Amino acid sequence: MTRSPDIQIDFLNRLRQLTVNRCPHMPENAVLSKFVQPVQLDADFQKTLSVSSTSGIFFIHSGMVGVFHEFEGQKRLSHTYDKCDIFFSNEVLLELNKQRTFWRVFSDAEVLFLNLGDPRIRQEFPMWLPDIQMFISLYSTYQYQDYINAMGLDRKAFSIQWLKDHPNTLSFIPRSDLAAMLNISMTSLKSFIKTVLYGE
Repeated sequence: MTRSPDIQIDFLNRLRQLTVNRCPHMPENAVLSKFVQPVQLDADFQKTLSVSSTSGIFFIHSGMVGVFHEFEGQKRLSHTYDKCDIFFSNEVLLELNKQRTFWRVFSDAEVLFLNLGDPRIRQEFPMWLPDIQMFISLYSTYQYQDYINAMGLDRKAFSIQWLKDHPNTLSFIPRSDLAAMLNISMTSLKSFIKTVLYGE
């Protein structure tokens, strides 16, 4: 996997946009880009990247990643990350992972990673690091609350809108996983997909 400077800039610009007014001490892209590396998401990524008791930031340049939780004895898709999405490693850190959350790559994903556990970051950016770590903690909490709140919405309206907002999922994610995530039947999913694709 190559590390294109343009992709790095896309990542850091997206991070800057996401944290604007919340992390005022974010370093310039040219300075921070040397800490960005391409990664493969797999079961051993934490060991490979020495991610432990800390958090890191991921950016999907291409492809799709699904997030699964163990719920009532079954592994269920909770949400997805698509092109240009940013997400955080605290979803799957072992010491925090009470629901045995794991990532599944549904297509060839080009992913970049900024490891906040790198001691050089602590040394070079002592004002920014606490800001971004606090942001990640709060953002992740609010984001998951949104997922929980969404489960109380009208299933038809929510599912149709979600499918419109995530068109790539129809190409990559098994229908059974989509139906479980949206909390609808396979028959309803088929009907909603027809509505999205053909306006029926």
